[in-house]
Amino acid sequence: MTLIAVPVAFSRSANKRQQILDLGAEEFYNLSDPEDAEKSANSVNMLILTADAKGMPYNQYLGLLRKRGTLVMLGLPNDEIKFQPMFVVARGVRVVGSLIGSIEDIKDMLKLASEKNVRPIIQKLPMAKVNERITIMLKTSRTSPPNPQVEFKFQQEMPAPSKHALVVGASSVIGLGVAKELAPIVAKLTLCSRSHPAKLLEMIKRENPNVEVVHEKLDMSLMHEVRKFTAKHAETKFDWIVMSPGIMTLNDRTETSEGLDVKMATHYYGRFMLVHDLLKGLNRPGVRVLNILSAGEGGKIDVNDLDLKHTYSGSNCAAATTQYSPSLSASFMHASPGFVNTGLAKQPPGYLRVPFKGLAALFARTPETCGKYMVSALLNDDYAKGWKLLNQNAVVMSKTKYHTEELKDIVWKHTLQTIEDVMKQ
Repeated sequence: MTLIAVPVAFSRSANKRQQILDLGAEEFYNLSDPEDAEKSANSVNMLILTADAKGMPYNQYLGLLRKRGTLVMLGLPNDEIKFQPMFVVARGVRVVGSLIGSIEDIKDMLKLASEKNVRPIIQKLPMAKVNERITIMLKTSRTSPPNPQVEFKFQQEMPAPSKHALVVGASSVIGLGVAKELAPIVAKLTLCSRSHPAKLLEMIKRENPNVEVVHEKLDMSLMHEVRKFTAKHAETKFDWIVMSPGIMTLNDRTETSEGLDVKMATHYYGRFMLVHDLLKGLNRPGVRVLNILSAGEGGKIDVNDLDLKHTYSGSNCAAATTQYSPSLSASFMHASPGFVNTGLAKQPPGYLRVPFKGLAALFARTPETCGKYMVSALLNDDYAKGWKLLNQNAVVMSKTKYHTEELKDIVWKHTLQTIEDVMKQ
């Protein structure tokens, strides 16, 4: 059984024609040859693009696809990708790809390579010529003329990770999924949660042994603990902040030792306070704050009872914390994680646990999948400024009719006053 029906190879030169055919390609087309270029147009259902050189002819590559074909981007160039939208829209072309494979992806790839007997191409040379060949390799670039002594060379120029990310609620589920996705692309991870699982740091290190990762205990339902954390990190330069601490409960209003409802404190007041306290250090280019909590699903709120002391219910609490969150600042992303298998089915009453588990198994995303989408929001250049509501696929949603400047001002003043009152205790 072959990997695909008919493997066809394309290149912008004929230098490797024979090697490519020897590897199993049934057809080879040199796209620099006008005759080959004409023959190959509209010829494939799927195009796997591995090249990542600058200024590549994407219009020509898209022209190789048949209607409703798929372009798989494995090579990601550092410069802008330019193409005519008509190639994509009118012909129904899909463009897919992946930034970084997870450990499971690597395992699957190695398993497939073993089953299909995929082996690397090895050039052998005497040890006495090692230094000479290394020098040649270093001097051979994408733009230099072909060198017969170097058959294949893959060169990916990527800057070393430099960002410091803070993930709050990182001990399990969504926060852990986000932390795993961030590990390969940041220099340092600060993880915060109420508990500290014994193997948390080990799990993160599996994704990237070189990342610096630390854990700090933090209960977001207690404002005094949040203030203690922010005071400690007043001078810390966090580049990305992701907040996903959560609590699922059907109980009535349950007050913390500080007099706030535990769910509202965890989902809203604690998050607001953490970022508000750190605003001075966040006021610089490149900083992103991602608040993960049912974006766009809030409703009408009672401005005369914002802390829900008199009108508390599970639905009112969910609507309030969701609606308040976008009012935090003008530089936030507020994202809905969608239906994620969070493991919180253990918390509701017994009569709800079985159906909840069943629904989760059938329809819920895994935390890892959710993490991929959430991290993609941090990497999206279009989200560099302003505050946005994002859906579970990290796509911008429209504001609801309740997102008004008047409400934003009311909620802002209420929140600051509430926190001030708590901190006087």
